Amino acid sequence: MFKKIGKNIKVLRNEGNITQSELAEKLGITRQQVANYESGRVTIPLKGMVDMSTIFDVSIDDLIKNDFFKDFKDKNERETQENAHTTSIQELINKSITQKLKPFEDILNKVLIKLEIKDLKEELTEELRKVNLEIRKEQLKN
Repeated sequence: MFKKIGKNIKVLRNEGNITQSELAEKLGITRQQVANYESGRVTIPLKGMVDMSTIFDVSIDDLIKNDFFKDFKDKNERETQENAHTTSIQELINKSITQKLKPFEDILNKVLIKLEIKDLKEELTEELRKVNLEIRKEQLKN
């Protein structure tokens, strides 16, 4: 029975991100006593049970009877399955969006290429004008 309670204490402590030392401080005991509670090697005094039920916000009955380790494991498995499902839905959405946007991307690329060509043409025209101007200046000098 104390091994089951000890497992429950450990699961609840880990779920609450509480170290053995922090729990020991809250209970007014040593870290080693908390470790002993968790291992089920010692009897937990009633005051300790009451204090832990308050700290973890569970009833003493739940602390004694429930299997929080199994509940925690089941919860993690459900969350893992939900995350996998969410990921596959997100992948489908992304794929669909990508497919629908592909024609627009192609059009945009063509427009950008035309704009680049136009800009290059204007730059070349300006450079050619400068060269012609220099040629005229040289011809006038001669």
